[in-house]
Amino acid sequence: MSTCLATAAATRAAGRAGSPAPLPEVGSGPVLALRPVPSSTDAPRELVVACAPGSVSRARRWATDQATALGATADEVCVVELLASEVVTNAIRHGSAGGDVVVRVTRHADGVLVAVHDDGRGAPVVREPSPEEAGGRGMQLVDVLAAQWGAQSLATGGKCVWFVVALAAATAAA
Repeated sequence: MSTCLATAAATRAAGRAGSPAPLPEVGSGPVLALRPVPSSTDAPRELVVACAPGSVSRARRWATDQATALGATADEVCVVELLASEVVTNAIRHGSAGGDVVVRVTRHADGVLVAVHDDGRGAPVVREPSPEEAGGRGMQLVDVLAAQWGAQSLATGGKCVWFVVALAAATAAA
C-alpha cells in the first residue's frame, strides 16, 4: 500500500487542481462550497448496491474493475480501490438503512472519476482525529490522494461525493 500512496501523492503533486475546503455537517450551518461533479464525455458505468456494510467490498471490487478497464495502472487502481472503499463506507454509514448507494465510474479528462450517491443529509468533512481515535481519516485520504474531489447536494435528496484519480497516461498526454 505504501507504493500506492507514494504514486498517488506524486501524481497529485504533479497535476492537482486544488481541493475544496472541508464541508460542514448539515445542521451546523449553511453548507457552502459544494462542488458539482465534473462533466465527462463518456457514459458512466453504474452499480447500485444496498445501503448495508456487506456492499462495500462489492462496490470496491467493481470500481477497481472499471478503473482497470479505463486504462489505470496497478498503482492507480490501488488508489481507486482505497478511495472508493472510504467513500462507499461513508455513504453506507451516513445513508438511510434500506436505501441504495449508487457508484458511477467514468473516464474524465484528468483520469478516472468515481461518484458515489447516497440519500444521507450530511456533507463530507475532512477531520483531524486524535492519534487515539480508530477512525475518521477517510476524507483525509481522499483529500491527499485524489487529484480533485468534491460533493454536491442532489435535487432528489441526498448527496454525491466524487473524486478523480489522475492517470499517468492522461497526465502525459496533457
